[in-house]
Amino acid sequence: MSSYGHLASEYYDGALHPTSRAFREGSVHLLGPLLSALTDERVLEVGSGRSVLLEFRVHGPAVVTDIDGEMLSYSEQRFPDSTSFAWADAKRLPFRDSCFDMIVASLGDPYNEAPFWSEAFRVLRPGGQVFMTVPAFSWSRRFRTNGLTSQAEFISHNGSPVLVPSHIYSSADQADLVQRAGLELSDVSSVGASDIPSFALAPKLDGASEETVTLLQVRKPSAARWSEGCY
Repeated sequence: MSSYGHLASEYYDGALHPTSRAFREGSVHLLGPLLSALTDERVLEVGSGRSVLLEFRVHGPAVVTDIDGEMLSYSEQRFPDSTSFAWADAKRLPFRDSCFDMIVASLGDPYNEAPFWSEAFRVLRPGGQVFMTVPAFSWSRRFRTNGLTSQAEFISHNGSPVLVPSHIYSSADQADLVQRAGLELSDVSSVGASDIPSFALAPKLDGASEETVTLLQVRKPSAARWSEGCY
């Protein structure tokens, strides 16, 4: 499988990748009200690409990361003075234990695996939360055939298929995944195709009535140690 870096130069081209554009709009729809309500919490955004966090919150302590430099540059160029940026693997975060109040992961399915959730537990303070959006499980079952249960297929600008990691689970399996990391899945909500106008422009979403983007709200239990400083 390739990384999303292979698609970085064209990932946000809605004409080439209308499904990605629609999923991003669904993610913004779900995350926006939560991020707008933030005050002085220390927030980490992982796998940011073009940051959703910074669209709603330009003040307060935040660190924005992506494993791919070109994807991260979308945020650096748009918000050059608003926050700290770092290249970082969501599954090997370069931060100390218990130093963030919140983790934001917009369309975090590429790293929705046990190593990420273990890292989320480690870097969150007690009572801290993860807000992660992913394509909905019910939608993925319709379009992931031929064994592509943990991969997404993009067709690049030259017509070549590109496979990238994408891990989407049923509610029960997702809850089990986060629980094994010591976390709690506290709430799940979704947006449907009828809620986002651009979904009608994506062939894989047009006419879909079921859930299409899901928001996972995950919490670290309050009884845990925490330390000062993140680097």
